Amino acid sequence: MSRFVTLHDFTNGGPYALPANEFTHGADDYLQDFIDVEEVNALRMFAGNKFAAMAIAALGEDPVEDKWVKVFNGAEYEVCGRLYKWGGIKGMLIPYLYSLRLIQQFDAHMSTGIQEANVENATKASIVPRIARASSAAFKAYGYGGQRENSLLGFIQANGETYPDFVYNCKLYPFNRFGL
Repeated sequence: MSRFVTLHDFTNGGPYALPANEFTHGADDYLQDFIDVEEVNALRMFAGNKFAAMAIAALGEDPVEDKWVKVFNGAEYEVCGRLYKWGGIKGMLIPYLYSLRLIQQFDAHMSTGIQEANVENATKASIVPRIARASSAAFKAYGYGGQRENSLLGFIQANGETYPDFVYNCKLYPFNRFGL
């Protein structure tokens, strides 16, 4: 069961819309399984195992504690007298999962080796720019490189006493380190 990200997040026609064949009968189950596993892995990678477990557990509470509502939906925070806004957990997870899915679907490992689909009546475009843009958006929302402006890192640092179990992973880098 997905916790934050849903199939609808990839069908809305926005910048992270996946191809229609991802939503055919049977394929959508596979995509849902992908979301269920990878969103938890991503949350653990971005914020640490304990923080991720606490956030997931908070989803089952009724009502959800205000500190978690702010992490899930976003909230304003102040750093050095300037006001910023954390956009919420989905704004970080959706582009990251999108980039992972594109990488996963780019080629197939067949008995004859790694193969790419050959499309008739079309010119195949590179998916690398889409992967790089999505990855960069996710890592920017996370706070890659210590960026505190409009990021999870900035929000957590501004409210550190509320979230002592958050672990900033300074070894994470977007797929494109130049931010392109």
